[in-house]
Amino acid sequence: MTQISHAGNTAGARPMRSQLRAFVVTKDICVAKGQSLANPNLGKGGGAQYFVSSADKGSLVGGNVLKFGS
Repeated sequence: MTQISHAGNTAGARPMRSQLRAFVVTKDICVAKGQSLANPNLGKGGGAQYFVSSADKGSLVGGNVLKFGS
């Protein structure tokens, strides 16, 4: 799980995430994949990010939510 910008480091951004939701992909879709290389104040980075277009969000079914500390 990665979060590149948040209210702690970018004016006008959302608060730091406190939970993560898993998704099931119901059919093949094209996505962009990238790697978060570093957030010096949060660690060395390395997390994978997947970008799903709005047109493909209908192919996702929400799953479990994992909550974590702030």
